[in-house]
Amino acid sequence: MSHNSFGHLFRFTTFGESHCAGVGCIVDGVPPRLRDHECGGLLWDSDFDGGNAMSVEQKSEDHFVLHTSADCEGTPEQAGGRTWFGFSVRGAERGRVLTLEVRNMNCQGKLFRWDMRPVWRCLPSKPAWERVRTSVSTSGTKEGDDFVLRFRHKAEAAAGEALHFAFCYPFTYSDVCAQLARLDALFAQPP
Repeated sequence: MSHNSFGHLFRFTTFGESHCAGVGCIVDGVPPRLRDHECGGLLWDSDFDGGNAMSVEQKSEDHFVLHTSADCEGTPEQAGGRTWFGFSVRGAERGRVLTLEVRNMNCQGKLFRWDMRPVWRCLPSKPAWERVRTSVSTSGTKEGDDFVLRFRHKAEAAAGEALHFAFCYPFTYSDVCAQLARLDALFAQPP
């Protein structure tokens, strides 16, 4: 079987023979994210700056389990840690209470014992982030590498809107670029 690999940011590896049915290509370097993934009648997404949900499964009617990818997964800066999470969900009717479990993050239970709570917003009607209103629960240990964060959220989204959830108030790469541009403009002016 012959193969050829090329690319730096994305690595393409071809395999198979031209006269065989098993000809194909593998693309490495694509971050594992959800993109309009249907689960439980809802559309889940993390294909945005700061998004890192890798998979979602339905545990019961309103209970969903999300798995995170490694920090900077699929890039040369990939780290072994899973420090945060970010994802969105569309299709939850107003008033529906979702139970969300986020798994395979670094063990950060001490933060949540002091009332740390994830943040949420609803786009486009409620663009400001706020803490989830219910308490959270955690389980797992650093040694067991089995940390789980659980929280509930009552959907306030209008039809077609997306609920966004994050570990904490996001300051994304796009936010950093915008802030630097504002500072450049401010300090480029004469005193």
